[in-house]
Amino acid sequence: MKLVKHSLLESVYQFWWLIVCSIIFMLLAYLLEHNKLYFLSHIARDIGIALLVSFFIILTIEHRQREDLSNQFSSFMSSTHDHILQSVLGVQFPDNVYQYVKEKIMKETFFRVDSNIVYVLSHSNSQKYGIESVNISVEASHTVCNLTNKMQVYPIKVFVERDPATLNEDLRLERSGACIEIDGDVLKEDQLIKADASWSDTPEFVRFQYDVELPAGGQRRTKFSYTRQKLIRDTEVWRSVYPSNGVYFTIKFPDDMEVFVDAMHSDDLEYRHRSAGIIICRITRPLLPHNGFMFWWSPKPVLTTAVDDPGPLVAS
Repeated sequence: MKLVKHSLLESVYQFWWLIVCSIIFMLLAYLLEHNKLYFLSHIARDIGIALLVSFFIILTIEHRQREDLSNQFSSFMSSTHDHILQSVLGVQFPDNVYQYVKEKIMKETFFRVDSNIVYVLSHSNSQKYGIESVNISVEASHTVCNLTNKMQVYPIKVFVERDPATLNEDLRLERSGACIEIDGDVLKEDQLIKADASWSDTPEFVRFQYDVELPAGGQRRTKFSYTRQKLIRDTEVWRSVYPSNGVYFTIKFPDDMEVFVDAMHSDDLEYRHRSAGIIICRITRPLLPHNGFMFWWSPKPVLTTAVDDPGPLVAS
């Protein structure tokens, strides 16, 4: 629409002389009529009217042509934009695949960098469901970037697995051990309660959402931590809610346990360090929403020493 308005003004500037000539001939017609030169007055008046009509005809035609051209250009650009991946790669993606990519990546207003996740497993003195358990603590930190040229409200979304055996509705925040930090400032209890109320819980998860403002092109550092109780043989899954440039994570565990890790990503994990009690990995390429990693653990098998077979007994 702006292009059409701009083109209309260009047409006015281009054919302004028709208006000027029309006014001159109309004034000339008036002077000739005043001097009783009626024949010449009529000719001058008709010429002035013809110039004025010509101006509006040209303006109308120019406007319609430019409007049609603008609409065709917009349609072409929209079509080209919608199929740019197909055009560049020479692959015809299903429409629902392209729409998903456009919605989740190309139109995403936020991007996370420097994602760092630390898990710590430790033995627990209590049981869960009557089964031996472990405590698992997690600390997840990210730098969130606003990709747009205007202020955006970023919803910090995190969720904690519910434990129906120990979770009390009235004390769920305290017992879940949830802690949210923004640029190093820890949210107070009333802010945590507000964050908990902003996102409804499910039978499986206690969910939190806390909104923060990000200036145009700005960024903020967020951190979320909590401690939960899980079974001695169990699994943990971490997934990224927003697109990210990768993830770096550490898993610490007792020496008498074994831990295995797998990537929820098209790439394999890159192991930075692995030894008794600690695993450090990273995924170097970008993560799409819900990409991440999972790991599972169990006690190490107890090795028993075999007793040498003395052989058959021989009576003598």
